Amino acid sequence: MDIKEKVLNYIKKHKLLHAGDSVICAVSGGADSVCMLDILYDIKDELDISLSVAHLNHCLRGEEADRDEKFVKELCRKYSLHCYTIKVDVNKLAKESKVSCEEAGRIARYNFFHELKEKLSATKIATAHNKNDNVETVLMRIMRGTDIKGLSGIPVCNRKNVIRPILGLSRDEIEEHIKCKGLDFVTDSTNLGDDYSRNKIRHNIIPLAEEQFNSNFINVMASNIELFTEANNYIEKSVNTIYDSIISKDDFVFSFSAPLLLQKDVYIAKRIIKKTVFELANRNISNDLCSLIYDALSNGGSVTVCENLNFYVKYDRAFFVKKQSIPDFSYTFDSPGIYKVPELGILVNISEGEGPVDFRDKYTLYIDKSKLTHGLILRNRKAGDRMLLPNCGSKKIKDILIDEKIPAFFRESFPVFEHNGEIIWLCGLRDNGKMRILNGKKYIKITLLKEKNDE
Repeated sequence: MDIKEKVLNYIKKHKLLHAGDSVICAVSGGADSVCMLDILYDIKDELDISLSVAHLNHCLRGEEADRDEKFVKELCRKYSLHCYTIKVDVNKLAKESKVSCEEAGRIARYNFFHELKEKLSATKIATAHNKNDNVETVLMRIMRGTDIKGLSGIPVCNRKNVIRPILGLSRDEIEEHIKCKGLDFVTDSTNLGDDYSRNKIRHNIIPLAEEQFNSNFINVMASNIELFTEANNYIEKSVNTIYDSIISKDDFVFSFSAPLLLQKDVYIAKRIIKKTVFELANRNISNDLCSLIYDALSNGGSVTVCENLNFYVKYDRAFFVKKQSIPDFSYTFDSPGIYKVPELGILVNISEGEGPVDFRDKYTLYIDKSKLTHGLILRNRKAGDRMLLPNCGSKKIKDILIDEKIPAFFRESFPVFEHNGEIIWLCGLRDNGKMRILNGKKYIKITLLKEKNDE
């Protein structure tokens, strides 16, 4: 089987491309991307797809980087394909973002590719990752710490429609294709040294493994990665099913029953923890931090997950709370109606009534209409705020929240209702009792509702 047929079968097996797809090929000018472009060009009519090319100049190698850009443009003229290029000072981006040059380059590339995809209304982005890249990635993850999800390597296709059509080819096969077809390519000089972790693995660890342990090391590892991927896909389905059944989601808070999660297998529970963190904070956490959160499920307490996410357990309920900076706000309500409070993402429903009342909803307050002499004010709590409590005298709002064991990072989201300069309700927790209605009298009903998102 020749390489072109092998790639075509790989694309069909993984359903990477469909008739009518518009594909942006990420081409650096190196052997891998030149090989990918050449093969996709040869099979584009058979697949009924259209191609264009994207190249990002990282501005890291001076004239050499400009040479690469010029080469890619010439290559596109040869294939009669549209070529889209952009220059990004990746070194500057890395310093501003406080990440490595490698990471800054990756961010810049994919930002460019996805922006171009939107602009062109393209359907797929093709990158030239190959079998060796996949093995190198897994080896790096093993050394840094990973789980079976990490052992699955580079996905053949991700949720943003980035596809890897030559992931099934080894670097030897790519070089053979380049040689047989007499294709030109450029060499990135940074790939020749050992300045980067990937290069050290590529130039030292893999050759050593092939020489002293298994000459077929790349193919054996690739086979293992495929098995890990299949296992992870099975686990992922189980995790998603359980996750959807137990998680309660709010804009800034995800919660679930701690005992219910503890009934699950430890590994599944930890995957659910990692999934929750990723959805709220868009980051992966270490196995050690995940274990710390898991232990808190049964032992209680709180865990700082990252700079903008906290975890705590209260009354057998586990909460992941995303920190939010709530600006000062103050709303005055003089008449019945439904009012928006965008700072909290809630609605305030104020209505009038008479007769029996239901005190069970903690987000509803009934007050005696005859005692209402001024407009009701909803505002965020402030330092030094105090509230009169039945049989307790005046108490600081901060102390009330502490007594209720509300974690510090969650206290800012509790607003207060004020009447005639006096706090009458710490929303969702306590009221001062002074304006509370007695059954049978005319009342003003205040209900706090979560604002629905219609998007």
